[in-house]
Amino acid sequence: MLKQETHATERLLSDQVSYAKSTVYDLKSTILQTASGVRLSSDSTLCAIENLTQSLIGRITEFEDRVRDLEAKDSMRVNPSEQTCVRSPDESDNEVGQDYSLPPEQRQADVYTAVPLSL
Repeated sequence: MLKQETHATERLLSDQVSYAKSTVYDLKSTILQTASGVRLSSDSTLCAIENLTQSLIGRITEFEDRVRDLEAKDSMRVNPSEQTCVRSPDESDNEVGQDYSLPPEQRQADVYTAVPLSL
C-alpha cells in the first residue's frame, strides 16, 4: 500500500511538473510572439515617424524660404534706396504718358491719347 501511495504521489507530482512545464512553455511562446509584434509595430511606427519628420522638415524649409522671400520683398518696399534699379538721370521725375522727345513747353500731354493739351 505504501508503494501504491508513493507511486500515486510520484505520478501526481509528474503530472503537476508536466503541467507547469507546459504552462511555462506557453508563457514563453506568448511573450516571444508579443515581443515580435511589438518589434514589428515599433519598426513600422519608427518608419512612420521618420517619414513624418522628413515631410515636416521639408515643409518647414519651404515655409522658411517663403518667409525669406517675403522679408526680402518687404525690405525692398520699405527701403527703396536698397533696390538696384537703373534709371536715366532725367527719368526720376517723369510721369507715365509723357513724350520726352517734345520740348518742355509741349510735355503737358493727355496720358490716354498722348496728344499735347496745348494744341
